[in-house]
Amino acid sequence: MDILEATPKGTKINDQQFFDDFKALLDKYNNVDRFGICLLHNHFPIQEDEILVEENFANPRKLVLTVEKKISQEEKLAQGIIETSWRYSAKDNDFVALTDCRAHDDDDDTKPGGN
Repeated sequence: MDILEATPKGTKINDQQFFDDFKALLDKYNNVDRFGICLLHNHFPIQEDEILVEENFANPRKLVLTVEKKISQEEKLAQGIIETSWRYSAKDNDFVALTDCRAHDDDDDTKPGGN
C-alpha cells in the first residue's frame, strides 16, 4: 500500500485493542524489547527477488535503506546481515522478511555501522 493510502495508528476503531493484545503477547513471550510494530507501506515497488537492506552511520547520524537482490540465509550470516522486519504473506502462509540490516564491527564512524 502506498504511504499516502496507509491508515495511521488510531484511525481504525479496533486499533487500541490490537495494540493491547500485541503488548500482551510481547509480555507472554518476554519479547517486549525484541519486537515491535511498523505501519506497512510502499514508496516504490520492490520485486519478489529484492529486499531493503539497512545500513547505519554514526557520524553523521544517518540510516540508509537500499534495494538489493535477496540472498540465502547462509549468505546473509556470512556477510553479517540479519533480518529485522517481516510481514505475513498469505501466498507463503508465513512471515517473510521485509528488511535486512548489514551489521559492522568497525569503530570508524564514517563507515556504515560505526559505533
